[in-house]
Amino acid sequence: MALAQYETAYTQAASQYSSLQQQYAHAQGELKGTQGQGSTELAAVKEQLQNVQHDLEEARKGREEAKRELEELKKSQEGSTKKSDVKFTKYKAQSTAKIKQLEKQIEELKKVSKYSRVPFSGVFSEHGARFHR
Repeated sequence: MALAQYETAYTQAASQYSSLQQQYAHAQGELKGTQGQGSTELAAVKEQLQNVQHDLEEARKGREEAKRELEELKKSQEGSTKKSDVKFTKYKAQSTAKIKQLEKQIEELKKVSKYSRVPFSGVFSEHGARFHR
């Protein structure tokens, strides 16, 4: 779920970046168009341009940070998938060993039941948990 949030944040940062680039281009166009006008208007446009440049730089940093976090999340997700695969393989091996051990015990009980008076079918109850004598 966190991966989807970072992807959404990255998409939003990218759209903000695009919007700021458009504002920057517009402000630059205004600056060039007002070069012949008064210095007051020019100073205001220059300030606006600097503000837009600052916002654009902040958006770039935010976008790069979101991209970096997204990559880290992807890597950690891949790592956790590998860990869970290892745990599953270990569990499967343990289960297989336990099954073989139980099968061996059953075979031993069958051998013992051949030599005793109680038939093997009567050794275990219907539930397979109680031992009858």
